[in-house]
Amino acid sequence: MQQETIQNLEHLTEIRLAEFNALEGSLARAGAINFFLTSVGKVFVIFLGAFVGTREVASQLIGAANINTVIYTTAGLLIVVLAGLEAAFKWEKSSVELKILATTCRTIIREGTSTLEKVRILATDEEKLQGVEKLLDSLDAKLNEAQGKAAALGINVARDMRYWLRRQASV
Repeated sequence: MQQETIQNLEHLTEIRLAEFNALEGSLARAGAINFFLTSVGKVFVIFLGAFVGTREVASQLIGAANINTVIYTTAGLLIVVLAGLEAAFKWEKSSVELKILATTCRTIIREGTSTLEKVRILATDEEKLQGVEKLLDSLDAKLNEAQGKAAALGINVARDMRYWLRRQASV
């Protein structure tokens, strides 16, 4: 009976490690998207800022003040909108935090996998049972913490986990 309990707990531990893997993938993707958004936004702000800086030269060369005013006002408005979006969504900051959290998940996966293998080679079933219970409790606590941090950063962890569970069921 104890052997069956150990096997069930080991299987549950493997599921938790797989959940960490799915979470790590979601966080890494979200971090990459946020990094892309902040990078593109910065490039456009720099380009439009340089463009707006040419207003006086363009007015002297082209001379059509009304058209220049509309074009340069639109460019200035785009700069403000892009800067506002970055300030509101904090893509750069959340990108860094998401990447750190994804790296933390990867570290937990590595440590959990190593610990599980160490537990499997213990001499007695009692030691194995205690070891796998301790590991599972630790993984549950760390997964709850990581999911909470991800949710605070705007990542819909529940949706991603449902997708992952459906995918695992079809394999």
